[in-house]
Amino acid sequence: MKTTVFETGQLCTTIGIYNAMKDYPQFAIFCQNALNKHKSQDWGDLGEEDKEINNESLKNDERILSRYDLPNNSNFPDQEKIYIITEWNRSLTTILFPSEY
Repeated sequence: MKTTVFETGQLCTTIGIYNAMKDYPQFAIFCQNALNKHKSQDWGDLGEEDKEINNESLKNDERILSRYDLPNNSNFPDQEKIYIITEWNRSLTTILFPSEY
């Protein structure tokens, strides 16, 4: 198991993520795995520049955003990716679809 690098505070999901997790059990597991990656400084499918911005955000107490691309199969909702956002003060982390941003 990877080490948690920062606290995520309260965990929230948008209604779209919540409903998709109920309808697609494999998606719920994907979200948990993505959250574990996010907490361990694995920013997922971001570009290198955005990953570096997140690394700096850890040092400067700024907001952190990760992106994880979803596999294209019937065990997942018809979406391309999820975002995980941890607020600057580490009090709240939200999992959401880009369309809910």
